[in-house]
Amino acid sequence: MTEDLRIRLGGLLCLALALPAGWYFIMRPVRLAQAGAPEITMHINAAYVLVPLMLVFGLAFVAGGENARYRDVTQNPPKPTLLGWVLMGLSLLAAGACFWWVQAQFSALGYR
Repeated sequence: MTEDLRIRLGGLLCLALALPAGWYFIMRPVRLAQAGAPEITMHINAAYVLVPLMLVFGLAFVAGGENARYRDVTQNPPKPTLLGWVLMGLSLLAAGACFWWVQAQFSALGYR
């Protein structure tokens, strides 16, 4: 198995884990709110950190393969490359958009 294929499969694994995690940690609480549950618990770190990171990095690994070098391993400790900073920025944007959407859904349904 080549390094490129291994990285792309790792990206698919990230995406495969992000989808059920997104359902459980983001969509499930929204669905509970829509059903009128008296109290809803959200795992903030999983919903707004883990899921966006897995989605953004998974997509980058699937699309870029071996060329998706997000860190410079020649330095000790490894430092992020320009691509790494861009991916982190996209992850922050995805997390912010997700947070805004979930909060808007909860507010529209009367939750605080």
